[in-house]
Amino acid sequence: EEEVSLKPSTLFDHHLFVVGATNSGKSTSALSILDKVIIANKKTLIIDPTGEYKDSFPEQKVKKLNLGIDTTISPGKLSMQQWSMLFETNSNTQSAVLAEAIHSLRYQQKRGQTSCLVKAGQNIAQLQQQLATVSKTDTDFDISLLPEQIAAESVSENRGVYGYDTFKANANSYLVQKVTYQLGNTNFLNFFNHNLQLLNLLDEINSFIHTPDVSLYINASTLGASEGIGGMIIDLICNYVLSQSNIIPFVFFIDEVHRYTKSQYSEEEFHKGLTLVAREGRKKGIFLFLTSQNPQDVSPV
Repeated sequence: EEEVSLKPSTLFDHHLFVVGATNSGKSTSALSILDKVIIANKKTLIIDPTGEYKDSFPEQKVKKLNLGIDTTISPGKLSMQQWSMLFETNSNTQSAVLAEAIHSLRYQQKRGQTSCLVKAGQNIAQLQQQLATVSKTDTDFDISLLPEQIAAESVSENRGVYGYDTFKANANSYLVQKVTYQLGNTNFLNFFNHNLQLLNLLDEINSFIHTPDVSLYINASTLGASEGIGGMIIDLICNYVLSQSNIIPFVFFIDEVHRYTKSQYSEEEFHKGLTLVAREGRKKGIFLFLTSQNPQDVSPV
């Protein structure tokens, strides 16, 4: 029955982790703390994968982004590891096929082509030479062509020419299904495009970390409830903010973080970005504020 009082001004000298069972008051406590932090003009970055908090903060204090509706990101900004996380590839083979398909689509984009690259029937040496012209700056591609391109990667060598491989096609069909399912979400496709008319996620985060007295709320619920999407966005943001210098200190709030630490397809914890922030964040002025149901659901770090 003892009363507990917390001062937001000194609360975030360290990372903060709130643990409790469902309906134990985690979110209510977290919201109360965030409210006082924002009133005290402390900066907060809020990731909300469910949209639960979208009406909880005043517009004049917190800028709000809705992924896939008013905010996008160019596909070229994601690393291969993040694409693998997003589509939850469950083997080295699937990751390799996904990487090949993305490379092929980058080549097509470089050439100004709006279709996938058909490999069957092409001379292997010539095609590999052409694909090698894709440079580090040729990063963008049309994500809507990805399922078709994965299917087009089902080829094997036959006397110096690519031939259609039924065995590989069968092996790749599960990956095609997973990618097609994700792309079935209209807002997902809207989010991964190079639309100059909409806000750019990384530009907005860059502005946030270098502007005093402003907080940022990111509503990711419009992209669907997939853990892969939530995890990828958190990983992307973590890696981005750690790569920046002269950051104005801020609190990084992620509710129910256990949802984004593991994939059902992998024994490993994907979120190296979050682990890096836990280790290196305080030096840069980034303080984690996490809530979870069970501490064993997240990395010991």
